[in-house]
Amino acid sequence: MSIGTSTFSFRGDLARRAGDVLSGRLFNSHSIGDAMPLLDRELLLHDLGRSLWYLHSQPPLFNLFVAGVLRLPGDFARNYQGLNWGMALALYLLTFALTVRLGVSPAVATTAVIIFMLLPNAMWLENAVYYGLPLALMLMLATLAYDYAMRNASVVALVAAAVLLAGMVLTRAFFTWLWCGMLLAFFALTFARAHGQRARAAAAVAIPFLLVVAFQAKQYAVFRQTLGSSWFGCNLFAMTSGMRPEKARALASGKVSALVNEYRNAAPEVYLHYVDPPPTGVPALDQMQKSTGQPNFNHRVYIPIGRIYLHDSVYLITHAPHKYLVNVINSLYIFCGYQIGLSIERPAVFFSRWKWYEIAAPFVGFPLIVIAIVHGWRRRHVDDQNGFLLTVMLFNVVYVILVSCLFEKSEGPVYRQQIEPYLWALLASAAWGWLPGRRSALP
Repeated sequence: MSIGTSTFSFRGDLARRAGDVLSGRLFNSHSIGDAMPLLDRELLLHDLGRSLWYLHSQPPLFNLFVAGVLRLPGDFARNYQGLNWGMALALYLLTFALTVRLGVSPAVATTAVIIFMLLPNAMWLENAVYYGLPLALMLMLATLAYDYAMRNASVVALVAAAVLLAGMVLTRAFFTWLWCGMLLAFFALTFARAHGQRARAAAAVAIPFLLVVAFQAKQYAVFRQTLGSSWFGCNLFAMTSGMRPEKARALASGKVSALVNEYRNAAPEVYLHYVDPPPTGVPALDQMQKSTGQPNFNHRVYIPIGRIYLHDSVYLITHAPHKYLVNVINSLYIFCGYQIGLSIERPAVFFSRWKWYEIAAPFVGFPLIVIAIVHGWRRRHVDDQNGFLLTVMLFNVVYVILVSCLFEKSEGPVYRQQIEPYLWALLASAAWGWLPGRRSALP
């Protein structure tokens, strides 16, 4: 378990800082009030059921999880820190197990896991209230449960994998019902093909998927929302960066709204000048600010605002595809590093704002990601024993890259943490095959 937040340093009194971490004093407890996905702490404690029902900004499970931790005896920061460490330790052990499962030696697998542990964002996730770590753990558990089901003809393990995938959809809108449906269909088809239990395989994945369908039906009935989050339009608007002339022309001709001149994640009071839906009497929807003073990003105004931003974004992207492509490249650059927000700017501004190693990191990360994907793709075609497992890994890697780089711009490194175990397992597999005398050891 890593010591530190956002970076790893041996400077200063390491023993004292380690004690601060163990006591929870270095835990980023402000993230419970600052995090956009979270409802107000007071609502999580005193109005949980109604608030979760009217949660449109994200699916409910992460807020439910945090609400449960808030109810534990003792200090919240220390409790959550302990849970984070437990989840991180489980994630690293599962990454090791996956890597060894691919035929890599324990020594090489351990080296890969240690590197993974020391990544800045891995450390940050251990010290904050954020859903990246639980999601990464759920995805790893689902992957290994599916692999176990395939090897042992275990319907119970297949059900476990399906439940975990459904749980991810109910935790973060990044993982959509379509993603879940495609993976579950693959799980059922490959299991039936390998073991012939078609009816049981179909039932194993269908029942958990019904939970996803029920959630999505509720979101549509209450909010007329076809995705898990009302923020999609706001996120996509980030991909219109650099389109100022196009925005001005489109606004003048009435093709887009005046929101193109506003910050895409502004506070509710900013957007109420444009649309003012009537109060609902539900604090989770009507509250302008959380008790910490941060904006309530589940305010009712974000529902129509998100739709307007979606319309404006689609219009601008389709009329300036070359600039959208520049944003995709910039997003991929950010995704391959570890520092969020590395947006392309004038050179003087860009190089004065960021440190050299923050700028250079993506040039290291990009070839490593390419190596991992290419190795996995090649091995998938010759490794009959792990072909289905590698397919699941590659599907999720490509999915996360596409969603992170096509629809969002600033937070790619944090999104990448959800597939980081896959990447390091594949890199370890590639390295193991390159070692002297081992080139023919792996398929």
